[in-house]
Amino acid sequence: YTNNSGILETSNMQRTTVGFNLSPKFFNGELSINANAQGSYVRSQEANVVTGSASRMNPTIPVMWNYPTIGNSGLTAYNGFYNILLDNGAPNTLASQNPLQELKDRKSIGNVNSSTGNLQIDYALHWLPELHFNLNLGYQVSKNTTHTDMAANSIMQWRTAGLTNMGSAGAATRYQWYELQRNTMLEFYLNYRKDFTAIKSNLDVVAGYSWQKYDYHGRSQTYVNSLGFVTNNGVIINDGTNFVLDYDQASAANIGRPVNDAPMSRWANHLQLLSFYGRVNYMFDDTYLLTVTLRDDATSRFSKDTRWGLFPAVGLGWKINNMSFMESTHEWLNEMKLRLGWGVTGQQDVGSYFPYLPIYTESYQQGFQYLNPNGDGSYINPLYPEAYDATIKWEETTTWNVGLDMAFLNNRITLGVEWYLRDTKDLLAETIVSGWNTRDKVLSNIGRLRNMG
Repeated sequence: YTNNSGILETSNMQRTTVGFNLSPKFFNGELSINANAQGSYVRSQEANVVTGSASRMNPTIPVMWNYPTIGNSGLTAYNGFYNILLDNGAPNTLASQNPLQELKDRKSIGNVNSSTGNLQIDYALHWLPELHFNLNLGYQVSKNTTHTDMAANSIMQWRTAGLTNMGSAGAATRYQWYELQRNTMLEFYLNYRKDFTAIKSNLDVVAGYSWQKYDYHGRSQTYVNSLGFVTNNGVIINDGTNFVLDYDQASAANIGRPVNDAPMSRWANHLQLLSFYGRVNYMFDDTYLLTVTLRDDATSRFSKDTRWGLFPAVGLGWKINNMSFMESTHEWLNEMKLRLGWGVTGQQDVGSYFPYLPIYTESYQQGFQYLNPNGDGSYINPLYPEAYDATIKWEETTTWNVGLDMAFLNNRITLGVEWYLRDTKDLLAETIVSGWNTRDKVLSNIGRLRNMG
């Protein structure tokens, strides 16, 4: 259990964590199981970041101010926090808000429930102990919720135009945010490893399959959470001597209603990766080395026509110091290995989840809406098309390398020299395009790149 208070007032974090780890073995060690899981609950109160407004606020003015106020609410105007106002008592929207009020009249509570776990099973065949079956399962899940309460009659609420527009000027609001994240994986592979002493050989073979899925979805909305106040054309009433704060009973119908009738914000994404892979390591006489690998990878980021990528690689090694003509150097030369490699790797991690699909984003922003042609005065939220490339595919990098590794005097001195040539084609990058009226860039495969050194 951890309880930490932050530097800013009202900030705090409490975390409770529990976990376990098990590592039993069965059948004289032929079956090994490793299991672990951990769960945590975090409750945090996040302080509004007010360092900017605090640095801009005049340090000679008071923090609190007893504004003369009458009315059936029983409240003091602006909850007694000093703010810079216009002559009619309305907030000066060009001035900074009272930073202490931004802390005290805003309460944001976050709750995170998360868990991670892993199960690994390794089984060696009784009649062929060199062959191992390995299964690896893992998960990570996180449920996140946040609610942020803004106090009624605070300077922030009086400056919220959406409340005034719907007849709930100065009312309290509650912002609710929810997101669920899940990450699951499965990997299964066979591993055969054996020394063939009769022919001075060592063989290590791996063949496997892996699957991973990551997805998340969430929603957020801001609701009216109290009565509003009677105003003078949307402005707090000031009779010249007193502020007048009367609850507006007509605004009761707005409690629980989204501020300004904004649509609920929703989001979701999903990524899935698949791989079939194999690797062969062969060593002869502890001198000659050969490694061959092959991967066939798929990603949900690309269409079914370009989703799969095949990536081979070959590596050769020669331990020169183990040759008979190098025996005289063994007292001072511990290693001298020449390496040669060639391979192709793929890249698909481009940030966007569906860059090949035509996706539309709903816009709810003042100035971006259109009047409904039916004449009722309502607005239509337009759908803006995102730029996409239906033929986007894997970025591929082919690498050649030659290296020499040496070690001297019982490995006290080491030397490594390497030359490489790396060619990348179908580079994944954003490029400027014409013909779109809502986007000027699109993620696509463009150009080639060569590195050497």
